Amino acid sequence: MSANTGPGSGPARAAHWLKAPGILLAFVLATVWLLYPLSTSPATTLYQARTFDGWFLNQPDVMLNAWILAWDTHAVSTGKFSSFFNANIFYPEPMALSFSEHLLGVVPLFAPLYLATGNLALSLNLWIMSTFVFSGLAMYWVGLRWLGSHMAAAVAAITYAFAPWRFLELTHVQSLSVQYLPLLMYLIIRSGERRDSVVWFSIFGLTAVQSLSSYYLGYMAFMVAGAVGGASLLLQPGARVKRLLFVGSALVGAALVMIPFSLPYLELANTGAFGMKLGVPKGWLVSIGYLFPRLPDRSLDPWFVWTLVPGLAVGGAVLGMATRRYRLMLVGVVLAGIVGFWIGMTWKASLWGIRIGAIDDLALKLIPGWSAVRVVDRFTIVSWLAISVLAAVPFGRDVRWLRSFRTSRQVVGLVLIAGLLVSAASLTIRTEPSPEIATDLTPYHWLADHGEGDPLLEWPMRFADLTTRYMYLSTLHWLPLVNGYSGYKPPFAELMNSLGNGLPEPEAVRSLIKLNATRWLLIHLKTSYGLRPWGQLSQEGARLVAEGEDFQLYELPYRRDQPPVLLDGKGPDVSIFGVERKPLTSCDLQAEVTPLRKSVFDRHRMGLPVPWRIRNLSSVTWPGVAVTETDLVGVVFRVREVGKLDYQVLPGFNRLTTDLAPGQATTVWSIIRGPTKPGSYELIPCLTQAGRDVTRCFDAATIDLHVSGQ
Repeated sequence: MSANTGPGSGPARAAHWLKAPGILLAFVLATVWLLYPLSTSPATTLYQARTFDGWFLNQPDVMLNAWILAWDTHAVSTGKFSSFFNANIFYPEPMALSFSEHLLGVVPLFAPLYLATGNLALSLNLWIMSTFVFSGLAMYWVGLRWLGSHMAAAVAAITYAFAPWRFLELTHVQSLSVQYLPLLMYLIIRSGERRDSVVWFSIFGLTAVQSLSSYYLGYMAFMVAGAVGGASLLLQPGARVKRLLFVGSALVGAALVMIPFSLPYLELANTGAFGMKLGVPKGWLVSIGYLFPRLPDRSLDPWFVWTLVPGLAVGGAVLGMATRRYRLMLVGVVLAGIVGFWIGMTWKASLWGIRIGAIDDLALKLIPGWSAVRVVDRFTIVSWLAISVLAAVPFGRDVRWLRSFRTSRQVVGLVLIAGLLVSAASLTIRTEPSPEIATDLTPYHWLADHGEGDPLLEWPMRFADLTTRYMYLSTLHWLPLVNGYSGYKPPFAELMNSLGNGLPEPEAVRSLIKLNATRWLLIHLKTSYGLRPWGQLSQEGARLVAEGEDFQLYELPYRRDQPPVLLDGKGPDVSIFGVERKPLTSCDLQAEVTPLRKSVFDRHRMGLPVPWRIRNLSSVTWPGVAVTETDLVGVVFRVREVGKLDYQVLPGFNRLTTDLAPGQATTVWSIIRGPTKPGSYELIPCLTQAGRDVTRCFDAATIDLHVSGQ
């Protein structure tokens, strides 16, 4: 390579920059094409997770992440940075944002458009599209610098920016901001030759902003830095101590930046709030399913050409090892890819009966905050980073054994790129109208004008798709919201869900008022969960302040000068209202249980609300209102097929909506989860004391349950 023809030389560098507008335009057009129809209606639609098999369950995460970005922008732009984590959900939880990711590193790209337009859907979708463009440009630049060929750069960039997993993660948009990983990888290798303030601050800044964009991506950034940096120290001679200190200090600096934003998560981890992990045996199948997500019809058709890329990457690894110039970075990216796939195989992964996921146990001991990581198959993103780089090696300018086939490689590269894009374009992305388009906004504008900063509860509750819609629309008024959805929940969320689910029963209303955690109650009338007699709220002192065809908005008795009772901390031995939480006997659970429906039909098997009237016939008061379930009295269910004797216990514990005194009655809207097998069943209610082996069933109150096969 002559002094004036390399990718970093003056004339060549100028030529590369002249091509930059065309490359940018190409990535923009490709993004618009591949994200259609989301890309052509960004102001009025959101991505629908039902695009992929089984991922409809993650539909709430689309609006969750939109709300997070809107809250970040609101908190920073209004000078509330000191109370940044005091988000407006899960009221009265003071640090509600810490139950999910903060996504602060995304704000500089998201906030300007959101502040200028106020259109959350538009701002979210254009930012999503920008991550495809930026990821492509970043990988293109790295591929060009390392492999010295526009064709190699294009192959690396296309495979990285438009990878199949990225269409899946239009649900978890925080995973899309991976444009910094290729640059970090390259600069750490570059530090072996150049160590100045520009490189140091670039490594520091890229690591910090990648970590602030998502904790998952933050761990990946340090993983890539460790793998590539380790390869550099091992294979690149000279000044190893200086290089280690140079890169290490930049990474330590980035880690220090994360400390103030990580303390709330570490505090939650110490309370045991985190820890649930998603994993299955043979986790390598999960990792492959993440990289090549299936459609609802179980086909892999959109990824036909894409499934050839890992094989091409294997060939690239062989060619790269034979090419001295490529060897250093190749070893680093291969190491990072292997570690990413290993972690991504999930914490339960096994091979030939041997558990190989023990790396998770080690990470729990050594890495702060790792207990909050549960969807570990996302770490295969690092594997795809390695695959993208390796797949481009055969098209590199100096690759050994193929230098004389330059024209042929150009043709093959063009065919490959065309095949990848056409293959991805065959995917039909599903969208749905954004909440501000599909919802009557009248009550939200009323609350913005008259809410006076007091807490709001929206009904129905419990259902994540509705709750995230409430969160999304709360950006119109920013009142404290009793509802909430996130990866984890505060301890009292289940209590508030139970009380909300019991509305408008008088006992539930009274408990809610006594807790002093809600002033405004917004009822959405047209839902699939049926209407209830909301007019009886007025008997408990509620006042109807606004209504429309689809909603009713009530004001509950509320004491602004007093904190919520939830924060008083009565202690573990009594309920919030002072009833002793002591061991009970079966005799203490004597009751009259009356089903308010003769039969129910469960079409979706996702949680069916069924009402029961329960009267306490014992001589003790049952504790029912507390943050934790231990020692509370509630309803559980047994179920058996018609004509059979064997029964199964359904999951779930349904709290009472009040501390129930002897002779007192209450209505409990129980959530029935299961069974999953279609057929006709007998549903038997039982009273139980949570955490105790004390249960009393009421066969006389059995109702018919019909489960559909659809």
